[in-house]
Amino acid sequence: MTDPRPLFEVRESTALRMSEVDADGSAAAVWAWREAGLTVRTVRGRKMRDLNGLFDEMAAALQFPDYFGENWPAFDECLADMEWLPMNVGIVIVVLNPGEVLVDAPDVELNVLVRMISHAAETYAQPIESGEWWDRPAVPFHVVLHAEPTEAAAVRERWQAAGAQLSELTG
Repeated sequence: MTDPRPLFEVRESTALRMSEVDADGSAAAVWAWREAGLTVRTVRGRKMRDLNGLFDEMAAALQFPDYFGENWPAFDECLADMEWLPMNVGIVIVVLNPGEVLVDAPDVELNVLVRMISHAAETYAQPIESGEWWDRPAVPFHVVLHAEPTEAAAVRERWQAAGAQLSELTG
């Protein structure tokens, strides 16, 4: 999936998208999306097998401020207000090896992550129009799970069990 047009959509409820691609397809998609002006950050599921790994990998890739507290409330706050990143035409977080995200943590932790992603999407979907320097239009925000075709069904099942409403990226 390299067509960036679906990622220009502002969506409040389903920020999580699923893409069945191999490593080459993932690299091509990321390149095309960046070329289209999207701010794209890639995180590695194999580095996010537990909470500490998730917080470290996301903070590094998304350039969270150094005061990031490495807990769920701080994560929620940073994810939903990444003013330090160029918003351009939208933000896309690509998750490689999404089947490995939080596999060494209690199942509830993936549920919390899904809720945090949904909250961020809701926040970015609302424009800020208060006459201040931090005003911004509604911003497309998506998290794309790039799963190898052989692993996609298991990934889809696990993330949906955690409450994710996944929409498919095709093309």
